[in-house]
Amino acid sequence: FGVIADIQYADIPDGFSFGGAKRYYRHALDAAKEAAEHFQREGVSCVLNLGDTVDGKQQELVKYGGNELPNHIDPGHLAMDEVMAALSSYTNGPFLHTYGNHCLYNLDRREIRNKLGIPFVQEPCGELVAYRSY
Repeated sequence: FGVIADIQYADIPDGFSFGGAKRYYRHALDAAKEAAEHFQREGVSCVLNLGDTVDGKQQELVKYGGNELPNHIDPGHLAMDEVMAALSSYTNGPFLHTYGNHCLYNLDRREIRNKLGIPFVQEPCGELVAYRSY
């Protein structure tokens, strides 16, 4: 059983979180890839990603020193796709994902469901929530 959390990838230079902690935003992609390869080598039967897969700063790339993207490319979608590609070397079993607030800064719940395969249910109030058993 493998666990990964708070990848928080963004295509911006190294910097600091909103709380002042040192962050290696681009390196997060390499770290995620290495983790997936480690889980594969170790033969774990399931991996759980605890969320915050992309960083909230991804939506404001230029503000934080990243490159401007063409208008038709959404930075959050692009970053999530890049992380999912980095994690794709793990094939021994299911890769179960959850989402965190940083994911919600980049994608809405339906988009998260489509990208990460998270099962959402609609509560009587209309809110989409996610939970699962495994």
